[in-house]
Amino acid sequence: MAQKKLSKATFHVDGLFTDGHARRCEAMIRNAAGGIESVKANEMMGTVTIVFDIHRQTPHTIRDIVDETGYAVME
Repeated sequence: MAQKKLSKATFHVDGLFTDGHARRCEAMIRNAAGGIESVKANEMMGTVTIVFDIHRQTPHTIRDIVDETGYAVME
């Protein structure tokens, strides 16, 4: 089995208005796919930071996962 190689991606996300939104977003991302090591949503900054295994996910697929939660990634 290949050793994990971790990367981190941070996205500005629309719709994180409360702590409850942030926790819901984290749970949805954490449960969406394998290879996600950690998720931290920050409603004050409007960001989501995800640490993931690059052997199982890419920055593009991570962005798609965030978009699929209903919290849209802003450009």
